[in-house]
Amino acid sequence: MAVTLYEIVRQGETHVIVDEWIETYKANRETALVELINFIIQSSGCNDGVVTTDMYASLEHSDIITRMAEEIDEDSREYPLIMYKEFKTNFSDFIQVLVRQCQDNGILYDQHVMEDIILFLTGLSGSRVCAFRHTSTLAAMKLMIAYGNVAALSLENAQRERDARRQKRQRHISSRPKVEIDKRNLEESLRMIDNIFKRIFVKRYRDAQPEIRAICVEEMCVCMQNYSHVFLNDRYLKYVGWKLDDDVADVRLTCLVGLQNLYRVHYFTLKLENFTNRFKDRIVAMTRDKETDVAVQAIRVVTFILKCDEDILVEDCNDVCQLVYSASRAVAQAAAEFLNEILLKLNRAFNKRRSASKRYSVDKRRSANASLIKDLALFFIESEPNKHAAYLVDALWEVNEMVKDWDCMTELLIDGPGRGEKPLTDKQETALIKIMVCVVRQAAQGRPPVGRKSSKKMSAKEKKTVQDNKMKLSQHFMVKLPDLLSIYGIDSDQVANLLEIPQHFDLEIYTTSGLEVYLDSLLRQMKYIVKSHTETEVLEACSKTYKSLLCDQLNITHTVEVARTTLFDSLAEGVRRSFKSFDATCEPDENVVYDLSSSLNKITVFYSCHDLTSWNLYDILVSLTQQAPKRGDVPEDIYASSIVCAYHEIMWSFKNLKDKNTDRDEINRVKKHVTDLVQLCTVLLIDSTSSIKHQAFITISDLLVVFSKNELSSDLTCSSLIFAPSSALELLMSDVIEDEVFVEKDDDDDDEVLHKRRNLLSLFSKLIISNIIDMRMATCMFKHYIQYYNDYGAIIKRTLAKSREIDKISCAKTLGLALRQLFFQMKGEMGYIEKSKSVEQMNDIKKLARRFSLTFGREQVKSRDAMTSLHKDGIVFSLTTSPEEHQTYPYIDYLDILGEFSYKLTRLDKRTILIYLVWKIDENIGSDQLLAVRTYRNSLSSYASRPFSPALMRPKRGIKRKLDLSGVKTTSAERKRRKAQ
Repeated sequence: MAVTLYEIVRQGETHVIVDEWIETYKANRETALVELINFIIQSSGCNDGVVTTDMYASLEHSDIITRMAEEIDEDSREYPLIMYKEFKTNFSDFIQVLVRQCQDNGILYDQHVMEDIILFLTGLSGSRVCAFRHTSTLAAMKLMIAYGNVAALSLENAQRERDARRQKRQRHISSRPKVEIDKRNLEESLRMIDNIFKRIFVKRYRDAQPEIRAICVEEMCVCMQNYSHVFLNDRYLKYVGWKLDDDVADVRLTCLVGLQNLYRVHYFTLKLENFTNRFKDRIVAMTRDKETDVAVQAIRVVTFILKCDEDILVEDCNDVCQLVYSASRAVAQAAAEFLNEILLKLNRAFNKRRSASKRYSVDKRRSANASLIKDLALFFIESEPNKHAAYLVDALWEVNEMVKDWDCMTELLIDGPGRGEKPLTDKQETALIKIMVCVVRQAAQGRPPVGRKSSKKMSAKEKKTVQDNKMKLSQHFMVKLPDLLSIYGIDSDQVANLLEIPQHFDLEIYTTSGLEVYLDSLLRQMKYIVKSHTETEVLEACSKTYKSLLCDQLNITHTVEVARTTLFDSLAEGVRRSFKSFDATCEPDENVVYDLSSSLNKITVFYSCHDLTSWNLYDILVSLTQQAPKRGDVPEDIYASSIVCAYHEIMWSFKNLKDKNTDRDEINRVKKHVTDLVQLCTVLLIDSTSSIKHQAFITISDLLVVFSKNELSSDLTCSSLIFAPSSALELLMSDVIEDEVFVEKDDDDDDEVLHKRRNLLSLFSKLIISNIIDMRMATCMFKHYIQYYNDYGAIIKRTLAKSREIDKISCAKTLGLALRQLFFQMKGEMGYIEKSKSVEQMNDIKKLARRFSLTFGREQVKSRDAMTSLHKDGIVFSLTTSPEEHQTYPYIDYLDILGEFSYKLTRLDKRTILIYLVWKIDENIGSDQLLAVRTYRNSLSSYASRPFSPALMRPKRGIKRKLDLSGVKTTSAERKRRKAQ
């Protein structure tokens, strides 16, 4: 042929070329077999190697394969099965069509064609060349499938023959010779299958290449699915089960996809029983696989197993159901399908019991989803992470429509139990309200909850669906919500959740549907809730709801504004009245303290969302805050709330300045308030309890950021409000971080305490990287980098990186200062601690210095000035003299720590630093201190070949004037400029 068999198959012309090949085989068997072998070789990517008729006649298969292997790279990934996506399909079709046509033409069992091809594929599958193994394994597995088809047909013919004889009719339809032929064909097909299985599959299913292992498993699952009479038994199933533990995710995924196709057929259930009992635990464990695709497919397999036999998964159901709370949306949705199957089974069992009961009649008014929703609420209660109802709702959103049945949910909450039903418990009501609120949020927003991302964007159709859902839920809950609040308004958890619902309303429906009366009812309920509750969660929900009702200028705006103003009047009056009673006596009773605390708590929450500057509470708040150091017997939350309220008062005034054209007096008033509050909080940082100190620190940090030069320098109107911290304030804030953040953990400390400390450190870090306070203040953070790495490592690391971006030299000086502070602290403790403890501290400081040196990267040139500056400061500190010490240089040991940075110096800088060291050191240094100098000199390894002596390394004449403060030689232009000055 002018065109090779490989080229024709690659083009997809399978049937025509098979017929031509069979004709060639009938004419010349050896020529046809050589052509087929060359096709397999070329399909493996070996285009240079050609098998001739003489080679085929004179050489063994192993010798032919060895010659062909010399023409191709062993580890090459460039062969047709990898390079061309469509070639695998064309190649597979060719093999199967070839077997079918050979059977039709009577040459399938001639003891030549397939025997020879299988022997050649067996040798090829054992080659060291990956392409040969891959291609031959695929060809062999396709041959197995084709022979499975032949065997299945033979079995069907034999079964039909037995059925006909059993019924004793039409015995003449099948002749005895035809039965014998079918029997021989079946035996021959099974023999070929057994040969391929033993010679190729058993060896290649554990091949080093994952693609080959995946092909073995995939094609075996196809055999079991299509020809279950032959393959669906434990002999073949166990290999699929063993590959569930494969190291490569694609192989595990292939196994699970194949098992899905098997478990999907109910007829296979009995044949899979032994396999299920043996590998069920492994499949359940794979539901938590690190690869998302594998976990999803494993959950689907478990779901099919549940449909076949629910009793086998009794102990594992809860573990799989908990995956609805997974951060992966695909895993959560797959787990939701599993959970939905369980809920449906429970619902069917409930309906069956109820229909069989003669005591109660069925309530026709109750929604069909009522029992499903109850079971869902019960599952949510029993779940471990029962604070993530949004994750549960999102997982079920596209699985079962009952989760969108808010009509049924409100019916269960308002109308109570129906005939033959038990009333909801308090836990069930709370769980159902949480689920319902999350349903409303999901319907109105149309996006997954925070922490569970969706890769696709909403289409126009989906946006239209979201808008329709928002309209429907608004029409429903505008009517039902006041009743829900009146029933559940006492419980803080329930009312806090219910108050989120109005935040998702389409507010125009209040007027377009004539529902203003329900708005009035909602506002009355909210006013009552604010009056009767002091919980922060409830008050925050009310505050946000008022804000959402006023977000647009609608017809209902005036009504809501009047209600809000009336509420704020009563809250402000409560603050004034309670403060007057509190200020009138030095020892207020419990009722006075409680009234002041509750009124301040309420006004604080509303201050964060609403402008209350018109009520003129700032003087009261400042006056109350000033009493914090004097009246320590009062609850701390009172003073903390007054600080927060004063801060919000300033921020709202500042916002009004930017929104309006105000006069100079108003700007000066805001500036005075800022200065006064910072000074007041500064006093609280010195003398107050821990919680008040935290709130004062947060307030100062926020004010420094808002009124910093970075924020206001471009605003001409507000540029006079720029507030810069004093050095004393910077040092005080650094001390607060040292005392409040870097403290040893107590057994009573929980995650909330750690969160508060991280918040303080993050604020301080923001001030540093924003260049609001001096970078040197960061030493309180940097020197604890290793000791508190688990708690604050990410914050300190980010601060260090940003500081280096701002100014490498200043950052290096700060790191050196942190090390010197630790060294000085260690020297101060000497004599009070054991010597071994001192050595341990020295090693810890050197370890920290080593970590600092790694932050400057590998390129020495970029950090040259920074490293030279750090070494210069370290040498000056090391050679500092002290009249109180008996040694000439009491801090000379610091050179050991400084040596950790020596490898960051360039060759030229090492010589310069060494000269600078000798210039600074005294020739009469004691022998006991000479060791540290020698160690440091050895770290500057480029110039450490001779024994150290200060006299030998004395700088040449004039070298002092060539050294500037950083220890680098100055240029002639620089010397001229200094001389001119």
